[in-house]
Amino acid sequence: MSIHEELNGYNPLKHWMSTVLKIEHEKGYLEGYKRGESERDSLKMQLEEYETMLSEMREKLMGEGLFI
Repeated sequence: MSIHEELNGYNPLKHWMSTVLKIEHEKGYLEGYKRGESERDSLKMQLEEYETMLSEMREKLMGEGLFI
């Protein structure tokens, strides 16, 4: 490290730690995004199941003349 870098406050350890923290932050963001995708897919499947149940109930009630 040159005298100029020392005078300007350059610290390779700080630079390295900053880079590591940025990488860890991005990694955490991606893991959170993947977890969110999984939860969203689960909710979509649950919604489809409810819609299927609702349409089956509606057909059953229409067959019995209870649903207009």
